[in-house]
Amino acid sequence: MAVRGEDRIAILDMEWTVRQAGGADAQAIRSYVTTINGPARVWFNATETISYVVSQKVSKIDVFRVNPTRRGTRIFRG
Repeated sequence: MAVRGEDRIAILDMEWTVRQAGGADAQAIRSYVTTINGPARVWFNATETISYVVSQKVSKIDVFRVNPTRRGTRIFRG
């Protein structure tokens, strides 16, 4: 999830996100990843192995390799 106005994106646990949206006391944000200034949107390729982050402040795209594991998701600048 893009954190607008900052230089990071939030990594969410989708199960906890659904719980939190339903009113449960759940912390859906698991971590943050530093990215370009002013991230506006995050997109994924069809296999969800690459993410693309676009900025609302600069003409740049940040690309990350996504490696989901049983213990969580690892993200590498691609």
